[in-house]
Amino acid sequence: MLLMILAGLSWMVQIMSMMKFLMNYGIKTSSFIGMTMLMLPFIISIIIPFVTFITVLFIYNKLISDNEIVVMAASGYSPSRIARPGLVLAGILTIAHLILSTWIVPMTQSKFYDTQWNLRYGLAHLKLQESAFTEMSKGLVVYVNKVAGHNLSQIMLSDSRK
Repeated sequence: MLLMILAGLSWMVQIMSMMKFLMNYGIKTSSFIGMTMLMLPFIISIIIPFVTFITVLFIYNKLISDNEIVVMAASGYSPSRIARPGLVLAGILTIAHLILSTWIVPMTQSKFYDTQWNLRYGLAHLKLQESAFTEMSKGLVVYVNKVAGHNLSQIMLSDSRK
């Protein structure tokens, strides 16, 4: 639960810092949300160690304050058996962190930077519409039959500027 809350807060901060893409480049809100969701694996990979530490510390502190650790020790539990749930949780989250850091984060970061580059420097920000005459500025009209990524086909340009 703590991981979801901290990841959500961090994601919202990132959304606020990336609002310029939504405003400057006129992209769709769904594309913007999809692009910012590509940052979630990176955010989660940063938060996992802190969440693990806080969770284990909180739970064992609660066990100590309720004297449950004393009861378990008096019942014959060894210190390693008492520590085992925390170590298992840390092991599971370490494996999750390894998978995130090794495969998922590089893949999503690459896709995020490609999408960001396309929004900044690609043809999408020119707002060229397929099979339509688009007035880029006063006296400059562009007609493009098909827009596919960085490929434009059948371009006609009318420039009546001085």
